[in-house]
Amino acid sequence: MLRVFFGHHKCASQWITLIIERMCNEMGWKSICAYQDTINKYKSLQHLIETEKPDFLILPESSHNRTIEIKSEYFGFHIIRDPRDIIVSCYFSHKKSHKISNYIPTLEHREKLNILSKKEGINYEFSISYVFIENLYRWKYNYSNIYETKFEVLTQHPEQEFYKILSFLTILKDQGSFMDGLIYNYNRFCRKTHLTPFVIKLNKYNKNQLNRIIRQLSFKNLKQEKNKNLGRTTSHYRKGESGDWKNHLDESQEKMILDFFPNILEKLKY
Repeated sequence: MLRVFFGHHKCASQWITLIIERMCNEMGWKSICAYQDTINKYKSLQHLIETEKPDFLILPESSHNRTIEIKSEYFGFHIIRDPRDIIVSCYFSHKKSHKISNYIPTLEHREKLNILSKKEGINYEFSISYVFIENLYRWKYNYSNIYETKFEVLTQHPEQEFYKILSFLTILKDQGSFMDGLIYNYNRFCRKTHLTPFVIKLNKYNKNQLNRIIRQLSFKNLKQEKNKNLGRTTSHYRKGESGDWKNHLDESQEKMILDFFPNILEKLKY
């Protein structure tokens, strides 16, 4: 059965993607990270699934429409974040560290953020990035096959929350074995040397190995890595803190978000 990660911009999607890809490499699974450009090449998301036959589909920028497009049977998980923190994170990331793209942020977008005051910049950022909050606002939170979690929970208690996620996806096992480690190493070697047809496909992933990769891919470790190969001048992983919006939004800016999306905090349970 297909597994799917439904992410959103500035909701730790890159971090989660790294963990999923590492896990899939060790399990002998095929993962595909499908941004809009990738989906466009296949004309539709379902055609991508039918053509590439991934074991794990990663949708870093998802929406309710994406769930409708998937016709295959699947289990998935979905992450949300306080919309006020999303706007603040978008502002700093698009101003300094996020890779320039044809969508958001463009070079013009970044240049404008760097000449505006912080208040003006955050207001401008909201006028551009409100679509990311809209995707949260319009999401249907009653899918029986999708586990719902929050950025704040996953980043503060990653091991415990990933246990719940992988258990929901039916791919977690409590007890590992010496043979597991050998297979994980062998599968990584096959991926690295382009011997993918020779991987040994596993059905489940053990807790000990999950803990190991979460430690290796912690926000602290990722923030300290050099980012020259990613085309960035600063780390993409700025803080990862919940409630940081209180340090940057004034009352009028918070009201602007809440007026644009009535009752969004109640809907998302913030």
